[in-house]
Amino acid sequence: MAQVAAPIRESWDLGAGHEIDRSLVVIGSIGGGSRYEVFRAWDRELFCQVAVKVMRPHRVHEDRVMDGFEREVGIASRLQHPNLVRLLRWTAAPPRPYMVLEFVTAQTVAAHLESIGEVSIPEACLLGIRMLSALHYMHSNHVLHLDVKPDNVTMGDPPRLLDFSLAQPFSGPVKLRHTMGTAAYMPPEQFMHGEVTPQSDLFGLGATLYEALSGMRPFPDGEEDAIDKAQIYPQLVEDPQPLHEIIDLPQLLERVVMTCLARDPARRPGSAREMAVALQTVLESLGTEELYAWPKGLKIRK
Repeated sequence: MAQVAAPIRESWDLGAGHEIDRSLVVIGSIGGGSRYEVFRAWDRELFCQVAVKVMRPHRVHEDRVMDGFEREVGIASRLQHPNLVRLLRWTAAPPRPYMVLEFVTAQTVAAHLESIGEVSIPEACLLGIRMLSALHYMHSNHVLHLDVKPDNVTMGDPPRLLDFSLAQPFSGPVKLRHTMGTAAYMPPEQFMHGEVTPQSDLFGLGATLYEALSGMRPFPDGEEDAIDKAQIYPQLVEDPQPLHEIIDLPQLLERVVMTCLARDPARRPGSAREMAVALQTVLESLGTEELYAWPKGLKIRK
C-alpha cells in the first residue's frame, strides 16, 4: 500500500500563550510573508514586548532562505538609527530560527490610510524627512532597503522604517538576478533585473508619500499572471496622475514626489539628503516651525 505524503506544514500554528521557545511567549499574530511568520510576543529575557520574525517550518531547510536570514541579521545588527527598527537578538538554531525586533506600537502608513485617511501635508513632509534620514544613513553604510512602502513605514514619534528582509549591501550599482520587492512600489530597474542604486529606494519613498498624501497609489494595479511586463508593472509605461489634480499642495512638494517616480533613475533626486532638504524647504514655506526637522538656518551638511 502506497504511503501518503505528509502535508507541507507552512505555519507553526502558534496562538496566544504558546511558546516560540522557552524565552518567548506569543501574545498574538502580527502577520508575515512567504518566508516568515511575525508575532507580538513577551520576551522573558528582555522582560518586555517584542516582535518576533519566525522562519516558516517548510522554509527552514532551504539554503536560499537561510542565506537571506543570515544576510538580514548581518545588516540589521550593524545598523543603529533612531528611524530604523532595531534588531535585539536572534538565533539560527532549529527548529525555529527567529529574529527578535523592537515592538513598534505606532500605526504603519498603510494602517493610517485605512483607519484614519490621508496624511496632512506638514506631517507627510516631516515623515518623509525622517525616512530620508534613515535612508541616508543606510546608503552611507552601503545598504539598500529595496522595499520602502506604506506597510514598512510607521507613523509616531519617531517614525520607523521596518523590515530588512530584502536589503542588499552594495559598493556600487547592484545588478539583480531576479525580481524582488513589492510590485506597486518598485522602480522599473528593480523588476527588469537592472542595476539598483539609492535612487531605487527614493522611488519607493516617492510612491509611499504619493499614497500618504492622496490616498491613491501612483500606478494602477498590474495583472499578476500576465506575460507582458508592462501589464504586470504599469509603472514601466504609465505616468502617475499629477498630484495637483487630486489635492491642493505646494508646487515644490509635488515636484519632489513626482521626480522620485521618474522611470529613469538619473532623473530622480540625487540623494536622500538632497530630497530631505527640499522637503524641509516645503515645511519652511508653510510656516509650521514646530514640525521643522532642524532649526531654520542650521548648517546641516559637512
